[in-house]
Amino acid sequence: MTSTDISKVHSTVVGIDGSENSYLATQWAAKWAKSHGTGLTIVMVQPEVMLPRKSHVWKAMLEANYNERQKDKYLARLHKAELQAREVAPAIEVSSILLEGDVAGSLVEITKKSETLILGKRGSGQASIFTLGGVADSVVTNAGGTVITIPHDFKERPGGPVLVGIDDDSRAKQTVRYAFEQADKLGAPLVVMHAWYAPPAASEATMVVLVDADEINEESHAFIQSTVAELAQEYPNVKVTSKVVNANPGDALAAESKNAQLIVVSSRGRGGFTGLLLGSTSRRVVRLSSAPTAVIRCHK
Repeated sequence: MTSTDISKVHSTVVGIDGSENSYLATQWAAKWAKSHGTGLTIVMVQPEVMLPRKSHVWKAMLEANYNERQKDKYLARLHKAELQAREVAPAIEVSSILLEGDVAGSLVEITKKSETLILGKRGSGQASIFTLGGVADSVVTNAGGTVITIPHDFKERPGGPVLVGIDDDSRAKQTVRYAFEQADKLGAPLVVMHAWYAPPAASEATMVVLVDADEINEESHAFIQSTVAELAQEYPNVKVTSKVVNANPGDALAAESKNAQLIVVSSRGRGGFTGLLLGSTSRRVVRLSSAPTAVIRCHK
């Protein structure tokens, strides 16, 4: 039975809007919940004021029960998503919640109660409220926990790696730990990537003076090794490789995403609409990635 109480959501939550891609995200979320030993809560948010399309305005004015009929449509979409989740993962517990209010704000509030919120990312020309730059962008930027976005055209990649992008700051260890945990649960290898970017120089000679690429690559590999050393002992079944590239970090991760099961990046934000903005690299990866992308909230 569909609830309106967010206090009892499962650790894994998927937000849907009735688009085809949100149902695909529901199926992916069900598999995630199964592999992580959690239940799944399916959430849909109904606007407080139901505004009909222009072509339906007159019909809405004539129907005394217009809002109730619209609510029934939302409940039907939730029921459809529940059936799909149970078909993919019959053993997990599945529940659904219909909320009323601002979509982005409601989903951000959900992230304070759950461990992982999953959203489908629409493709060009697809009808969905979860457009990056719109609801999904607001949720990813302001979430209090981990948000995973699922591309509209994602195909399962058995054997593909978990790919994590790290920078040389205090968040690296937390980000890599999360990536190790996911690689261990998925039985996947782990690729730890660090990208450094030198702006184009006027000439190769200038480039040599400004940047010693060999030295930077050596330092970057050493940084990765020092970051993963302890975790590699903690997760002995995870095969780890490092990769250092001279490229824009967001573009480099997005390019590598075509072979990955999961991309992991971190957010600098504190969570909530008063928090800091999502970093430019994480934002770019979420927009361009062709693999599910987990944006984790790192804490100091």
